[in-house]
Amino acid sequence: MTGPTVHPDLEHYYDRATDRAAVDAHLATCPECRAWLDDIHERIGHMACREFVELVTEFLDDAVDDRLRARIDDHLRLCEGCRNYLDQMRNTVATMGRIPLRDAPPASVRAGVLAAFRAWRAAAPGRHHLED
Repeated sequence: MTGPTVHPDLEHYYDRATDRAAVDAHLATCPECRAWLDDIHERIGHMACREFVELVTEFLDDAVDDRLRARIDDHLRLCEGCRNYLDQMRNTVATMGRIPLRDAPPASVRAGVLAAFRAWRAAAPGRHHLED
């Protein structure tokens, strides 16, 4: 007699630490888990990594609405790469926050960098504009 079927945590299927061979073997025999992975693939399609990268500043500033936050949170649960990127951005913000004001660049330099970034962002090919 065998014990109850143990299902893998498919929410982390795409993480590097996942034993994909073992999970794939399980998926070959478990329609319930195949349906779960299909749902994950559909959810991944709701937000591309590129869209998350474009929204990370607003996300960190808590300037996204509840619907968008839910999409981002769902993407982060499924995407190890974007979780790593978010951690890097948090670390960058924390590091920049420790720079004494006396070492900060002049306002004109800051304004120039911001203007260049805004121009680049406005002209970025393939930029997704959220309309929902």
